[in-house]
Amino acid sequence: MSAESLGNLRKGGIYQYAEDNPVKTSDKDYIIRTTEYALDPNKTLGKMLLHTLEVCRTIYNSLRNILVAIIRRYKRLYGEDWIEQLESRHYTIFDDDELMDIARAIVNKNEDMQDIYQQILCDVTKRVYNTFNRYFSDTLKGNNPGYPRFKSENDYDSFTYPQNTGYGFCDKNGKKYKPGSKKGFDRIRLGKIGLLKFRNKFRIPGVMKTATVARTKVGDHYDWKVCIVWRMKPYEEHFMSIENPDETMKPIGIDLGLKNLVALSDGTKIPNDNTYRKKEKVVSKLQKRMADIKNNDPDYEKSHEYQSLKRRLSHGYKRWRNHRKDLYHKLTSEIVYNHGDIYAENLDILRMMRDSNSKTMKKLYKDAAWSKFMTKVEYKAECAGTSVFRVNPRNTSNLCSGCGHMVKKDLSVRIHECPHCNLKLDRDVNAAKNILSRGLGAARPGPT
Repeated sequence: MSAESLGNLRKGGIYQYAEDNPVKTSDKDYIIRTTEYALDPNKTLGKMLLHTLEVCRTIYNSLRNILVAIIRRYKRLYGEDWIEQLESRHYTIFDDDELMDIARAIVNKNEDMQDIYQQILCDVTKRVYNTFNRYFSDTLKGNNPGYPRFKSENDYDSFTYPQNTGYGFCDKNGKKYKPGSKKGFDRIRLGKIGLLKFRNKFRIPGVMKTATVARTKVGDHYDWKVCIVWRMKPYEEHFMSIENPDETMKPIGIDLGLKNLVALSDGTKIPNDNTYRKKEKVVSKLQKRMADIKNNDPDYEKSHEYQSLKRRLSHGYKRWRNHRKDLYHKLTSEIVYNHGDIYAENLDILRMMRDSNSKTMKKLYKDAAWSKFMTKVEYKAECAGTSVFRVNPRNTSNLCSGCGHMVKKDLSVRIHECPHCNLKLDRDVNAAKNILSRGLGAARPGPT
């Protein structure tokens, strides 16, 4: 099954939907995924999003202030024994449900807060509850943590719909989208906000659960997105009956590298794009100009040139980040849907970066982003019904995949030439073949 075929299936929306009750059943036996949709709100809807976010932030800070005031009172009355006294009195105000009642009371007393979707408050109270739980845990360990911080306007960037009744897909007129239908997938409805245009026409093949609306600052404006968490049954129960040709079910070994991002055991090589390294000079030039303005102008924040350069840099990072994300999604889809089980190196990337004395090498490791690549491979393989296995990478580049003899070579040598069996091929492909053999349990150690 090719990536193109999968794309056509998604576009046509002919997946079988998981028939289950998302409220009464457990997620234990399901695959949990999150899909991100970019939102394009107009000015009116943009104001509603900001208003909802501001109400959530206000309630968060109000709950935080109430709890901090109680803690301070107990500290003043009981000194070092304050937390024991608090526990002995069973203060229910620190309970999640009690916090929810307080949040509702705050909303009911303020008319300008009553035009938001009420279930959003569940996420706000959960954040406060988890924050103060961490505070109490650190205190009981003997630490002296500071109080949970007050959230400023720039520190609170998301809110969550806890159930799929608060949001959903629909057509331009607000008619609810029916799973499997080819129509009615034009807008996303957010409770008490409205119908918003969105990008990424992926039709979710499962039961939708929560939806988190978040903003990211890019230059002088915000980009909005909604991240929908959904679940589906495992592959064999989930997809429609699709023929799987033998060629697409053969196992594959992959070798991760810097020159070639990925080399496959079938001889395929995918060059490293070096997304950020290519733009390093552009970034350096912009940052130098910004630093000069900052050093020469004490009121640089109001400088038109400084703000213009800041916007250019911010938009540049956004483009490069999206470029690499798009590239990795396409590459991993091609690998997963054109092969069977996947065998890869079990690399300790953090240790490799820590042990490297070269600043250039550390940059190359970061730019390659092997962890992000493998994360995408693993979750797509799970959805496709295949598995990813990690194998020991020791000597996979030096071991000859033809005869099993050790042929030591420096990193600068890019061609593997075996003097014993005359095998000649790319060193990364040779490593990928060894990874596949080792994963299948057929690796030969060869003479030492």
